[in-house]
Amino acid sequence: MPFHQTYNAPVGQVINNDGTLILNESSKAPDVARVLAQQRELIEQNKNLAEPLRKEAVEKIKAAIAEANKPEPDKAKVTEYVNDTAKIVEGASKTASSLVSLVETLFKIGKWVAAFL
Repeated sequence: MPFHQTYNAPVGQVINNDGTLILNESSKAPDVARVLAQQRELIEQNKNLAEPLRKEAVEKIKAAIAEANKPEPDKAKVTEYVNDTAKIVEGASKTASSLVSLVETLFKIGKWVAAFL
């Protein structure tokens, strides 16, 4: 039987799969935009994601970044764009294990935005 260990971060924190704290309860919209830009780079660099899906995911995450950079960002829109990005990448993650951690991080960010932005 495989052993699985789960670490649940304190409420209000998003921990990247490498253990890095990327958002916490005091983070603001510019922090979200910065984190999303980092995730965009990971999507752009991942060759396991087919080009059409990569382009679609990048467009969604760019929309999330643009919304997060507005003076009064709409957290529902940011959440929607982030979750859409995660769903696009999730479909490809079934055949490319390198995408699994990216999907998990994107969904964590979406949950954080919905609750704290």
